Amino acid sequence: MRFIAITILLLSIASECFSETVICKIDGGFASPKAIAFNTTSNEATFTDSIGKEFHGKIHMSRDRILKQENIGRKYNIFFKNVYGSDLVEFFVFPSSKSTHRVMIAEYKVINGEKYLDIFQGNFEAQCVEINN
Repeated sequence: MRFIAITILLLSIASECFSETVICKIDGGFASPKAIAFNTTSNEATFTDSIGKEFHGKIHMSRDRILKQENIGRKYNIFFKNVYGSDLVEFFVFPSSKSTHRVMIAEYKVINGEKYLDIFQGNFEAQCVEINN
């Protein structure tokens, strides 16, 4: 919880006021990313790796997540370029129920403008909060 409070504070100091910011603490292992935050108006995104380094990217696509014929929230595809030797890293952030989220991470190699799946990093539980300004 302290991590989320610090992230919220840093985002409010370092960036302009956003209409909606989503911050997710990722429950991964030792080498997995620790958090991702993104703004649904500006499409800006940041993730923090296990050693505290930040990477910046963009929301590529968002849409409703329908589960058992009920809309349980929005799901997002977020791209980050040039992360530790990977041409492209994609985060899939989506609600798995009305109260829980998951984050899946894939790395791609880009050859002649085409992306090819290189490594699947995992499927993690996440605690996400939405901040409406």
